[in-house]
Amino acid sequence: MSKKKIDFNTLLKLDIKDVKKHLQGQKIETQTTKEPKVRAKCRHCGAHIPVIYWLAEVALGILFVIPVLVFGYHGFLTGEIVFVWIFSALLFTITVTDVYEQLIPDKILLFFGVLLVVASYFVDGFSFQSALIGALVGFGLLYIIGTLGRLYYKQDALGGGDVKLYALIGYVLGWQLTILSLFLAAVFALIGAIIMRRKAGAILPFGPFIAVAAVCCYYVGDALLGWYWGLF
Repeated sequence: MSKKKIDFNTLLKLDIKDVKKHLQGQKIETQTTKEPKVRAKCRHCGAHIPVIYWLAEVALGILFVIPVLVFGYHGFLTGEIVFVWIFSALLFTITVTDVYEQLIPDKILLFFGVLLVVASYFVDGFSFQSALIGALVGFGLLYIIGTLGRLYYKQDALGGGDVKLYALIGYVLGWQLTILSLFLAAVFALIGAIIMRRKAGAILPFGPFIAVAAVCCYYVGDALLGWYWGLF
């Protein structure tokens, strides 16, 4: 049985409950009551575009503005702003795919991985040794956690995409901030599970929490580590 090709642009415009119907080719019922004309609809199925779609666009815009505010014009000269833009685009993309499909495709990781490696070559003061160590630590930690979780739960506790993603995060953050980001991602995921009242065994996409933790560590990770070590 051939797998139906997924149009992620269309999925983003649907409410989550309508995604399955859309992929199966079923017509999605819309409200018969008169809707304001300003509300956009999906041109494929007529479903209204949910507010989360617009919020996602705003979030991506903010991710691209933050490095400009932090590094200023000098960030363009050093190459760091472009590097951070690529990293932010990666985190945003995997968040979308993981939320809607519980999947972080290898092709996305490969595409952004190549871009990050090339862009890092033009970043002033970038340490490739630290980046490679971070990539190994990130991949190794998630691989070990995933293996132990599989042995304990008798099923996959982490997706393969999460493991490979952390190799790229480690490449960007370095090994110390990679470990910190993993800790923060676990904390954020726990808070998210409590807020959403997920039952034990229910699927909770880990990608969005990884993305938030990685962004936090990129900008304030060094300050957090400095504060922590200052306690001793």
